Amino acid sequence: MRLRACRPFSESTFGPPEARVLILGVPLEATTTFRAGTREGPTAIREASWHLEDYELLDGRDILEVPFSDLGDLELSASLQDSLALIEEATGELARQGKAPLLLGGEHLITWPAVKALQEGHPQGLHLVAFDAHLDMAPGPPGHASVLRFVAELLGPERVFLFGVRSGSRPEAAYVAERGILHSPTLPGRELLERLQGQPLYISLDMDCLRPWEAPGVSNPEPAGGLDAQGLLESLRALAQRAHIVGADLVELCPPYDPGGITALLGARLLRELLHCMGGSRR
Repeated sequence: MRLRACRPFSESTFGPPEARVLILGVPLEATTTFRAGTREGPTAIREASWHLEDYELLDGRDILEVPFSDLGDLELSASLQDSLALIEEATGELARQGKAPLLLGGEHLITWPAVKALQEGHPQGLHLVAFDAHLDMAPGPPGHASVLRFVAELLGPERVFLFGVRSGSRPEAAYVAERGILHSPTLPGRELLERLQGQPLYISLDMDCLRPWEAPGVSNPEPAGGLDAQGLLESLRALAQRAHIVGADLVELCPPYDPGGITALLGARLLRELLHCMGGSRR
């Protein structure tokens, strides 16, 4: 894979060979339909990460104890099809090295090629939990508004679960109803957590799942409802305690619409939580 060097996410005492989790920036912005700027997301979140304390006072965790490393940004193509192939190839390469890939977007479409790559290593049961304000099940070609439909067709509707959802078209509503895809405006409950016990899991975190006043800087904001940030952090921890998180992504930050950089800071905090969940620590 061809990589572009950049200032890394936070500080790490691990290099790529020793790390369990590898961050890969994927600044894809090809099918955006409202606000432009998601390609700037990886840089904004990385910059914000340097303004957070390494040590977390409330639970005694330290990001310096998590075995992760930041590879930089994946060099993409002018062709969407070629870019999707590059994302799939890069994600698969990391998985074959025994690493857990953590993709930093970019638009939500990056989830589809990443899941395609990871499914090969888990043909009997890779699951996906997506936190998103939208169903993202629109008919049509691959795009940010149809990405989860393509994932559902790939994994099977019984292995796809959506949370924070409060928006969708009539055709999308019919599609998820016909296929029995679980979706909720709230966070995962105990029943799903028990269902995912020991299962390989991919987590996709679209920043627009959050309440708009906590995360205003997103590409497709939904003006009402949403998950609260603290509840989402706790939900990620609960998922990590039960499932085996083999990959994840954080997408749809839109820095040009982020007043004061508050959404980027929250994105950095959420990415740090994913690192703790996926990498553990040396303690």
